[in-house]
Amino acid sequence: MGRLDGKIAVITGATSGIGWKTAEVFVAEGAQIVIAGRRAAEGEALASQLRGNCVFRQTDVTVEDQMKSLIALAVDKFGGIDCLFNNAGGPAQTGGIEGIEVERFSKATPWPTTGPTVFFVGRHEPRKGLAVLLEAMARLPADVRLWVAGDGPETCMLQQQTSADTRVEWLGRIDDDELARRLRGADVFCAPSLYGESFGVVLLEAMAAQTPIVASDLPGYRNVARRGQDALLVEPGDARALAEALGRLLEQPTLSETLVASGEARAAEFSMDRLAERYLDFYDSLAA
Repeated sequence: MGRLDGKIAVITGATSGIGWKTAEVFVAEGAQIVIAGRRAAEGEALASQLRGNCVFRQTDVTVEDQMKSLIALAVDKFGGIDCLFNNAGGPAQTGGIEGIEVERFSKATPWPTTGPTVFFVGRHEPRKGLAVLLEAMARLPADVRLWVAGDGPETCMLQQQTSADTRVEWLGRIDDDELARRLRGADVFCAPSLYGESFGVVLLEAMAAQTPIVASDLPGYRNVARRGQDALLVEPGDARALAEALGRLLEQPTLSETLVASGEARAAEFSMDRLAERYLDFYDSLAA
């Protein structure tokens, strides 16, 4: 007997991420579901995987009439509806956290390095603090390398300013597979943002990749990274403090190992599997 035997649900935003995982968990627990999303191929694939217990409709669920049509479809296909999980705007009952695919990062093949390597990924704009990281690099030993992924309005200027520093490798935009591999291969992941980070998903990805983190001490990053436990957090915009923290992790393997162990456990708390289970618990609390 599943926890949702005989229940009927509509799950939106189900063609990727936590919506997909929620659909799998609900059907595994005995529910029949209508799923909706914008990606036709992914939606049809999920419906096929879940066989007769799932029907898919491609739709933009931000439109009220289309939401009503999904409910009507559930009534027509399965005879009613017991709950609606709207993932289209982010899972509110899990704090707006989308969740991460832990194994995609933990099992990635590490990108090869030629020495101690720091990794940055993000848009090259003032808010992201890349200029501060580049300033901090000048304070680090000559054998330390920096991978810079992404691009943006500051790219050309920063490249010109650091043109004499051959330790900095400008990668441009990278795909998801390369991101996971570089996170696994780097010795330290650095997130030097100055402000405006609502949630540190990229920190969770680094934790899942078993890479120690130095990040700015911002409220959004503190949502996931506990100071001195999961990451070293430093004052935003302080290049000296950033360099010192990076140096500590590069020079103290025991400290890095401690952060990595805690970070792995922390990332697991935000895995898609764990969050989908929390969705299930949330449904139980509403049905009680």
